[in-house]
Amino acid sequence: MKINYKNKEGSALMIVMLIFFTIFIISFASGYLVFLNVFKSSDASDSIKAYQASLAGVERAQFEAIENDYDFAGSSCPTDIFSEELSNNSSYTINCIDNDGDLEFYSLGQYEKSQVSLRIDCINIDEDCLSSCREGSLCGGEKLLPEEESSCP
Repeated sequence: MKINYKNKEGSALMIVMLIFFTIFIISFASGYLVFLNVFKSSDASDSIKAYQASLAGVERAQFEAIENDYDFAGSSCPTDIFSEELSNNSSYTINCIDNDGDLEFYSLGQYEKSQVSLRIDCINIDEDCLSSCREGSLCGGEKLLPEEESSCP
């Protein structure tokens, strides 16, 4: 049996409602995807600010070791060595982790809900330069050289 929709009352209304419902679903899904992407982009922006704050902490640790002769190796591994809040409301904290007598130092950068942690190398400048046989700005040279090209003492 074939149904003839042209003779049925309300069939045009039903077709129009289906079209509007389809348009509504598509527009709602598109809006939701835009909403999610806005939040993801703000998370990425926050992560970049946290990363930059963590880099500032690495620079601060190297500055304290070189210019102010801060003795990181002689420390009793406090959890919060240096910390500072920066002008963009991000902050960094320099922490120490004791791995069975091996002290490792990390800079933890934070901005809102994002956190980035970077390991700090070259705190003990003399030991790091001799053990890795690299000459660089921290060791008194101009640029870092690979091990085979360096002239270690």
